[in-house]
Amino acid sequence: MGEDFAKELASEMYFKFEYTLDGDQITLKDTENEDESNDFEVSKEDDNIIFTPADDSDEDSETIILQSRKDEED
Repeated sequence: MGEDFAKELASEMYFKFEYTLDGDQITLKDTENEDESNDFEVSKEDDNIIFTPADDSDEDSETIILQSRKDEED
């Protein structure tokens, strides 16, 4: 039940960022709050893209994993 709820909640979440990419570093800027931005080191593992916080001192930043979307039939 918890997993279904989390999937439903995540499917209704919407984020919009502007980004700049410089080599293997990406900066994500929140379009709703221009003062909010985070820098990440970008890497690839299998089919996944990994964003690792560039600054360990930022407690609010977490590693982000973009998983390859797989076609699922209902």
